[in-house]
Amino acid sequence: MGSECSVEKDYELDEPVECVSKEWSIYEAKKKQDGLKVTVFVHEKKEKENNSDYERISKAAQCLKTLKHPTILKHHWSYDSSEEFCMVTEPVKPLESVLKSLDTLEIVAGLYNVVEALVFLHEKGGLSHNNVCMSSMYVSDNDWGWRLGGMEHVCRFSELTNEFLSGTRAQRDTKSISPEEKEGLVNVTLKTGHALDAYGFGMFVSDILDTRTDLGDVGENFGEKMQSLFLHENPQMRPQFSSLLSDEFFRSGFLEIMTFLNQITIKTDVEKEKFFSSLAYKLTTIPPKLVARRMLPRLMSRFVLADPSAEKNFLPHLLTPIKDGNDADYQSSNLTPVLPDELFREHCIPILMTLWSIRDGHVRMILLKYFGLYATSFTKEVLENFILPQMLIGLRETDDRIVAATFSALSVMVPVLGANVVVGGERRKHFIEGRPKFNGSESMPTISTNNVIKEKKIRNIGPANVSGVIDFENKLSPESDGTVQTFTRNTNDKIRKQEREKRRQEMEKRKEERKKEMERRRLEREKERIAKQSSPKRLIDLVVPQGDSDQEEFEQWKELDGSPNSSRSDAKISRSSQATVEQGVAYWSDDQSVTSSEQDKLEMNDVDVNTFLPAGKLNGPSPFSRNKEGYPSKPSASTRSNALKLGSEKSSIKTNKSSKTRRQSEERPGSEFEITRMEVRSREPDYFADMEPSLTFKAKNSDGEPGKSQGAELSSKLAMVEDTSQVESGWGDDWEDFD
Repeated sequence: MGSECSVEKDYELDEPVECVSKEWSIYEAKKKQDGLKVTVFVHEKKEKENNSDYERISKAAQCLKTLKHPTILKHHWSYDSSEEFCMVTEPVKPLESVLKSLDTLEIVAGLYNVVEALVFLHEKGGLSHNNVCMSSMYVSDNDWGWRLGGMEHVCRFSELTNEFLSGTRAQRDTKSISPEEKEGLVNVTLKTGHALDAYGFGMFVSDILDTRTDLGDVGENFGEKMQSLFLHENPQMRPQFSSLLSDEFFRSGFLEIMTFLNQITIKTDVEKEKFFSSLAYKLTTIPPKLVARRMLPRLMSRFVLADPSAEKNFLPHLLTPIKDGNDADYQSSNLTPVLPDELFREHCIPILMTLWSIRDGHVRMILLKYFGLYATSFTKEVLENFILPQMLIGLRETDDRIVAATFSALSVMVPVLGANVVVGGERRKHFIEGRPKFNGSESMPTISTNNVIKEKKIRNIGPANVSGVIDFENKLSPESDGTVQTFTRNTNDKIRKQEREKRRQEMEKRKEERKKEMERRRLEREKERIAKQSSPKRLIDLVVPQGDSDQEEFEQWKELDGSPNSSRSDAKISRSSQATVEQGVAYWSDDQSVTSSEQDKLEMNDVDVNTFLPAGKLNGPSPFSRNKEGYPSKPSASTRSNALKLGSEKSSIKTNKSSKTRRQSEERPGSEFEITRMEVRSREPDYFADMEPSLTFKAKNSDGEPGKSQGAELSSKLAMVEDTSQVESGWGDDWEDFD
């Protein structure tokens, strides 16, 4: 092809197709923009080509642009350059290249298509084709219908003269030239305008019958009619093409169905109801390959899908593929499947994928309603990458019927793709098997994932009643009184076993993970307990016990600190002693408790204050300090007086405690024989520990300034023992320990 032709910029051309045409070279091609399949006719211009030849080629393209009929070749675009003329049409193949592979019913239907095209030209357009032959016929790749082409020699009846015919005779098929034209005796009138095409059609039928001898007696009878009538030497004896439309040769179930589908827009509701109620049975009498190639595009057209009677009485049968071993189930459910699974995947699935991309509410409802019938015919890749995204769009639809139908269709995809793909997100085990085991049955229930017919019997889904299909329109309608049955996915035994084995492995894996987690937690608790028992703080707890009445002693030391008769040195010593006691209390473990009787035996003289005070806390020497040899050192005069005062105060405190203990003993006799009550602290961490406020106070000296040496901080709460299991962050988000 020439480089100047722009057809190569828009289309990718394959190798040329063999044909007998003298005018055109035919190429199969695809559109670069969207991958649309087309056929490109290329006419190479010759250097000595006259204007009449170019006009004849351009006339063919112009006629195809103007003439619009289902049986006439559909024109898309034309390209003209100095080297060639290109014409882009629907994807077709020359008839002579596929004639031997066609079924006999397809040949009969193809001849009927040619008759329809010629009737349209003669009666509607007043045109004569003048070249009805094998090279003018094409077979469509879309519906395998025959298309009439070769419009280079078309003219009106008024232009059909001997001069015009003689000028085009060299480019036409010699067999289709009538005897009167060869003799130059053409005298065309309104009644004989069809005569030339009638003769050409007779020769065309004779060639087909010679090639295909398997048409039987009906084909022989039709051939005899061609010889006696359409090939008659007298043009006036040749009948009109419209008389062939009702010929016995074209009376077949296949043609009746195709004719009705072509005229469905002008049929009444009563006629449609009668037609679709018996259509599924009629299709079983036609070869499945012919139904898939020729009839399926019409059976799944927009007009059929929009018809309520077709939706109710026919579509459940069409959308159910035939699978081996399910004949009994089909009979019990009143289903009459039309196509085997292989042909269904090859021809019906591409149409369904196109319908899934259409945003028509009624079409989407049909696809969702019967999704369980044909879902298993899709591959997993198509379901996951194409069908599932299109289906999820329906969840955001404002129409509740589509949303409900979408959820039902998603349930069919779960056994095929898995819940992780359909639902997404993380999942966990929420339910257990609570049924008792009888006769060694499995602990987990067997989830049936059999095919649609075996898993859930589809009752009463036939031409008489299709209420067994998921009718969401009736379900959501307030007038609906019928019961609604749901369809699930169609799977085989092998898939069911694989799913069961997969679930068992997942359960074992989760069981092992739980065991490991429990062992890890036990080791952590054991490690914490050992570390807690061996810590230095534990040893200090054993030396410095704490009584039950901590608050009472705290208040008594507070009274001692605030006594008006005590001197400044007494206040310092009391605060230092109180700080020492608080530090001792801070290291007291919650695992132990001391009774009041034992607490009475504890005296402040037994406490070595220096052992609990950090270095540098007290400025002056302690009255309880020791010398280098370990013996008590002699206190100074000032410290001696302070010690005496402290001793007197402690003596009074001791006397008060003793009297209190005696009063308690009198009230509760025999309390000394009671078993000491031990308090066991819970191991559960306190998640509200950091929410308790802490208040500190600083003592002031006589000048009103904070003390430096003995200004120990006094907390408003008793210091807590550090717990390694306590959550420091308070309101944390880590709840894994509660799983």
